[in-house]
Amino acid sequence: MNAPTALPVSHFAGVNLGHGHVKVQTSTRYFQYASITRPQNRADDSSVATFARAQVQRVQVNGQPWVVGEQAALTGSGVDRAVFTNWGTSPVYAALRQSVVDRLAEEGLGPWVLMLGMPVAQFHDQRYRQQLIASWQGKHETPHGTFVVDRVGATPEPLGAFWHYVLTTPSGFDRVQESQVLIVDLGYFTTDLNAVNRMVLNTGIGGSINRGTRDIYRSIANTLRETHSITCTELEIEMAVLGKWPIRVRGAKLDLEPCLSNAARPLVGELTRWIRDQADLARGLILVAGGGASYMTPALR
Repeated sequence: MNAPTALPVSHFAGVNLGHGHVKVQTSTRYFQYASITRPQNRADDSSVATFARAQVQRVQVNGQPWVVGEQAALTGSGVDRAVFTNWGTSPVYAALRQSVVDRLAEEGLGPWVLMLGMPVAQFHDQRYRQQLIASWQGKHETPHGTFVVDRVGATPEPLGAFWHYVLTTPSGFDRVQESQVLIVDLGYFTTDLNAVNRMVLNTGIGGSINRGTRDIYRSIANTLRETHSITCTELEIEMAVLGKWPIRVRGAKLDLEPCLSNAARPLVGELTRWIRDQADLARGLILVAGGGASYMTPALR
């Protein structure tokens, strides 16, 4: 009797298509880029080529060409990256999904197993969650061939930070076994919260609010316009904060640290009131994650 033929080993990836950034982790690499995209109406978009400092990716969705990445924001007119109520069914999400599929296909056509990170409020919507999972399941055409997704799961975004803490922090597992852990994920458009009590998700605590790091960048942009007559997009502010694209005033690099602290203060106050309404902060452990964590944690503390 012949031995059964072994199935091909699946590739695994964690995928988070946030309103601000796309983040993907595979077994071999991590990549991240801005969740900015727009239809490309001309085959030769010369305006995109003028911004060599930023990356862009071209994808095809139902025969429509799209550009994905920072340049789509720098060159697009009237592009408003609003928080979509039905984010997963929007044309923007479809273009971003295709951009991820195309990049993963470079590592292999599959079968793949994917885990999707979702905002807490969207994760609690079972119909929406199942719809999102179904949109990834199955076969996708890419420039590299047919990309196959064998299995898809979903998890609330803050739980990724929780498991990262458990698996990478010395004594992290022992600490969370006997305590309540509150996980605050400070994202670009939204802030999400989950609570884990003695390794069990507390479904009575948690949610999402449409406040996040973008509000800080908008505040800084307003300050620069009022004090230096400089007009910047939110993306340019972010890149300057991250040290990638400095903003200069009369040739000198602008120090955004004072602007950052001032802009973060009112948002932190609002987030703290929201968190206090959700849970008792006097006990347990609080984990702060997300793009805004590094410079908002001191104010939250």
